Amino acid sequence: MGAERDQAIRRQADLRRDIDQAQRLIASSEAILRQRSADGSLAPQSSAFAELDAYFDSQPLAADQLIDQEKTALRNRGGSNAIDCGQRWSRWLPI
Repeated sequence: MGAERDQAIRRQADLRRDIDQAQRLIASSEAILRQRSADGSLAPQSSAFAELDAYFDSQPLAADQLIDQEKTALRNRGGSNAIDCGQRWSRWLPI
């Protein structure tokens, strides 16, 4: 019974670290969006927002799957056009 308790405590600590990291990533991403909105560098990418919203309406967004989802969306979109336009999602993430 003590081993199960220890395992549960470790799992809780792992989850707490994951949540803390996710909160830091969100805060960092929000700061980047505010900065880019203020300096105008976000405007050229805004045309992709509706497409991203539509994609994620049908796909759950999970941090651990984001890069795979990006690759799938780019492939479905028709290749590297999004990359050429600088609209890679991972480019916007502070990871």
